[in-house]
Amino acid sequence: MIKFVAILNELEIKSDVLRFRLAQGSTPRTQDFVALHHEVEVGLLIFEDWGLPFSFVYEVFVLQEARNDRIGSLLLSQAEMIAAKLGRSSIRLIPRSLCGEAMSDLELTAWYKRKGYIECASETGQLEKFLFPSPK
Repeated sequence: MIKFVAILNELEIKSDVLRFRLAQGSTPRTQDFVALHHEVEVGLLIFEDWGLPFSFVYEVFVLQEARNDRIGSLLLSQAEMIAAKLGRSSIRLIPRSLCGEAMSDLELTAWYKRKGYIECASETGQLEKFLFPSPK
């Protein structure tokens, strides 16, 4: 079972890799979460709420040894759930691989598109997922 825990201080993170990723991406405005599998750190989510109409995912990162176990999908779902609870109509991100030898930017883009993300009409290079059906 995967558990998501809010990070209040980077020193809480035991993994050097996740602590480095957190230091690179976290800001005072972001909400940061570590994913735990049987109480062991396996991934990181850096999320920022931009207010209406959307939120933004800065980073979804899964440790090498934990990849291909759906942890990235669960982290992304966590971000979408937070945005939906805040009443945001969509969530955006910039697909860029942080581990080029494991997955290229094109492969990552294809992965996000399989999760329901589309090219953002208003921002080149961003992907967006609509969280609620558009009003008719």
